[in-house]
Amino acid sequence: MRATGGGSTPTRQRLLAAAIDHFGRQGIGDTSLRGIAEALGTSHRMLIYHFGSREGLLAEVTREVEARQRTAMTATYDAGLPPLEAAAKYWEQTVEATLHYGPLFFELAAHAMQGREHAAALREELIAAWLPSVTELCRAIGIPQDQAATHARLALGAARGLLLDLLVSGDREEVARAADLLNRLLLLGAQPSAMLRPVIIRRETPADHDAVAAVHRAAFSDGAAGPGDEPAEVRLVSALRESDAWIPELALVAEHDGAVVGHVCLTRGRLDLRPVVGLGPIGVLPGMQKTGVGSALMHASLAAADALGEPLVALLGHLDYYPRFGFVSGSSLGIVPDVAAWRSPHFQVRPLTGWRPAMQGTFRYAEPFYQLP
Repeated sequence: MRATGGGSTPTRQRLLAAAIDHFGRQGIGDTSLRGIAEALGTSHRMLIYHFGSREGLLAEVTREVEARQRTAMTATYDAGLPPLEAAAKYWEQTVEATLHYGPLFFELAAHAMQGREHAAALREELIAAWLPSVTELCRAIGIPQDQAATHARLALGAARGLLLDLLVSGDREEVARAADLLNRLLLLGAQPSAMLRPVIIRRETPADHDAVAAVHRAAFSDGAAGPGDEPAEVRLVSALRESDAWIPELALVAEHDGAVVGHVCLTRGRLDLRPVVGLGPIGVLPGMQKTGVGSALMHASLAAADALGEPLVALLGHLDYYPRFGFVSGSSLGIVPDVAAWRSPHFQVRPLTGWRPAMQGTFRYAEPFYQLP
């Protein structure tokens, strides 16, 4: 029986979210609809109204978990990690979800294949909802345009087979190795790309200024600016370069095939009265993103700052990216930014060799950061 009413109402969404949370903690089991309703603090009649039946509720739970996994996939691959690192991170996220919801997924997938009414919407989405985003990922790693959809279908089918293997065998380590092999085999189909050719990290020179501006212009343009408008990052780099906060030894470019494809700068900031450095901006040409260029710039800039005796590096940045380079919440070290709006987990600090626990206080960026509109 299909849902008899309710539509996509706040009550329905609340019940669905509560069911997902409950099943994630307690498992699916053979709990009756009345038992599920009791656990969710509602009535079985309310669940019937919104989902039609126990099977209808479970089908909607499966659809929502799948949608969340697609969102997580996009976020993971958009975080700037090299392809194999992003794939490994997303695989671990998928494994955790599978251990909770995998048995339900494969049961409902079987219902969809059998044409059962409560799984009709799931049947329409099992493949079709995934293929566009997986195909786009295949294009992003260099799979030729005319082969990307086929590679995506292979990746999706093989990954689900490995997840079934995990649930049947319980051998998480061996299945993870097989998943890594799958990702490496898929990358073999990629066209020769930047990820396979060397990138040199070196100090910026005056001859690089136009190229550096072009990198940040391409990296940070949202397509909405009018003619002549510059992204703030382009103007910020120019202003920093002309200020007394500029540190030439900590302005680095990534060079590939003789062209500048990435840039990062660390400039003089203050922790109360103590000199430290702030990182940013960092930019990579869109065509070279997710190939390891950003990681190379990060590692090189942190190493250079450490070699110069800088005690720490501060930044405002993505929580899924910068912690992999050793950044932690500034507040965990007793360090906060001087602007209240920046006092969030996104304000992060990387302690270097010269850092000491007593180095606490208020961080202030170089002056040009405060002159941005």
